[in-house]
This record gives sequence, C-alpha cells and structure tokens, in this order.
Amino acid sequence: MTKSSAGAASNIACPFEDPGRSKKAIAVGPKILTAVGATCLTILVFTACVVAQQRSEIEQGAVMKARNLARAVAYRATAGAGSRQAYVQGLGDLYKRDFVIVDRQKKGLADADAAEVGQVYGHDPGNEVGRTIVDGQARTFTEQVPDKSAGLAQVTVPTHARGSLPRAMATGRGS
Repeated sequence: MTKSSAGAASNIACPFEDPGRSKKAIAVGPKILTAVGATCLTILVFTACVVAQQRSEIEQGAVMKARNLARAVAYRATAGAGSRQAYVQGLGDLYKRDFVIVDRQKKGLADADAAEVGQVYGHDPGNEVGRTIVDGQARTFTEQVPDKSAGLAQVTVPTHARGSLPRAMATGRGS
C-alpha cells in the first residue's frame, strides 16, 4: 500500500468515534426493544380481553342453566305440599344445590334443607326474592350465609300454581 492509499483509509472514520456523526447514528437496539415491548404489551392486552370475555360468557351460561333448571323445577313444584317438599328435597340431593320455594311473604313452603321449611327467607340482601314475587322477573343475587364469606350465587324465578298467588323459587348456580 502506498502512503496515499493508507491515508485515504484513515480518512474513513467510524461513526461511533466521531462526536459529530454519533448524534446522527441510527441506534437499532432501542428500536427493536421498543417493538418487542409493544408486541408483548399488545399480546397481554388482547389475552386479558379474551379471558374477561370468556369469564363473562361462562357466568352468563351458568345463570342461563340455573334459570332453566329453576323454571323446570318451579313448573313441577306446583303440586301439593307433601310431594312438593319431597320433590325439592330430592332435587337438592341429586343436584347438590339449594332449592327453596317461598310464598308471597317469603315463608318457606319447600326447601332442600327440610329444617328450613316454614322459616322466612332472608338471605337476599336486595330483597330479590320479594321483588321477583311482585314483578315476576327472574333475578340473580349472592345469598348471604354466615359460614361462607363470599356468599352463594343464587337465581330466583317466579312460580305460579293454578289459581294461587305468585310465589318464587331460589336455587344455587352451582356447576
């Protein structure tokens, strides 16, 4: 190599060594990190939205299942008092759920727990059972039970015997 060609090679400077050029240099590392971070954040937000949607649909499915079961039970439970209690108690044993049929004053006519027959139902904090009796609309609520800190998810539906006053039935929303 001649002196002139070596001098020309030394005129080419590394962009990281030249203070004037380092400000103009493109830093690829932070851009890649930002792109990966944004992608991860997008995936995280999308996953959270999907999980929330699935939980909502599971809850809606459980409520629909409980309402349909409660309506079927309410239809059959319009029989006489003795067979009604045996029927509700049998359903409680079969499905492992709490079934209660009450009159207009919320007094238990039949209950999966036979010891609670005749007692006034008072486990609905917003009087959901009483409101169902009045307007005939099915409702969901959390039954307040002393031994369960989280309470028990319940559905209440109206039931009518031929020629009788409206009543309501509450059942658990178990799986």
